[in-house]
Amino acid sequence: WWARAYAQEGDDAEPEPLVLSGDRSEYPLGLHMELLEDPGGELTIEDVTSPEYAVQFSPSQEEVPNFGFIDSAYWVRLRLHDENPDIDNWLLELGFNNMHFVDLYSPVPDGEGFTVKQTGAMRPTSSRDILHPKIVFELTMPDQSEQTYYLRFKNGAPMTLPLTLWQPVPFFVNATQQTALNVLFLGIIIGLLGYNLFLYISLRDVNYLYLTLLLGSIILYDLSDTGLMEIYIAPESYRFMQHLVTLSSAAIMIFLILFNDSFLSLKANFPAVHRLNLILVGFALLLGLATFIARYHNIAVIFAPTLVVVLVTTMVTVFIAWRRGFHTARFLVIAWIGLLAGILLFVLAR
Repeated sequence: WWARAYAQEGDDAEPEPLVLSGDRSEYPLGLHMELLEDPGGELTIEDVTSPEYAVQFSPSQEEVPNFGFIDSAYWVRLRLHDENPDIDNWLLELGFNNMHFVDLYSPVPDGEGFTVKQTGAMRPTSSRDILHPKIVFELTMPDQSEQTYYLRFKNGAPMTLPLTLWQPVPFFVNATQQTALNVLFLGIIIGLLGYNLFLYISLRDVNYLYLTLLLGSIILYDLSDTGLMEIYIAPESYRFMQHLVTLSSAAIMIFLILFNDSFLSLKANFPAVHRLNLILVGFALLLGLATFIARYHNIAVIFAPTLVVVLVTTMVTVFIAWRRGFHTARFLVIAWIGLLAGILLFVLAR
């Protein structure tokens, strides 16, 4: 209502466009974005550019807008003015890999209307401008030109919008560094998996089996959620990506609980907690299997609080066991505290 009244007064309600100069190599776009929620997901580019909806866009108040798990589609309007004479091509990066559907509407040069590029984690890799785990669009803007772009986002996962505009060379330098870190992380986890698998084969201790399966689940989740599997391993995996994310998430919870239960001998020492763990394992298994019959969004909404319950229960159980004289539990406290804190922060951020 305020936006409409402001526009009707004849004042310019539109913010100034973001000026692209040669002083910076990257532009985080959070505070320059204008947002429009589409609860029904039915608005078209003709609708959102019409006078009725044009005044309903509101400036973002966050550097990274995050609306959590929401059924609505979101439209983003970006006004850009290029004053850099040396760069006509820019790269628009979405920093959240698991965005299912993204549409970019670019103005037609020397004409009216928009061209559209449709991509996202649930679409083929051939739909991407650049073969990269993150979604990246190429923008062409002649020097001294001003362009208005629209993006439409629809997601079953969290609606998180970390947008950054890059000059090409700095982007590829940063992308190389990020890929190196991802490979390093996966290499460490794969090394730990191989070591614990060797110990299980040698010692036949079920604790090492649970730990090996937990590490394998983490690897599968990371490859699926970050887009690495779709880009570098199995290009057709986008067809069942949501199933892989759900199943690997369920497996992480299951094997985390089973390892904790077995290592602390909860069945003998804390039978009540053991029964609670069996209930949580059964519930996680049902959530994992539900991926084949339920919407990804509905499962994800339940998964997040369930994982928080599992993490809190795990840490409380370990501390109680330690305080009651199970001294080996102190090693588990040291081992778990970083992993569980990291997973907890990751879930709460979503």
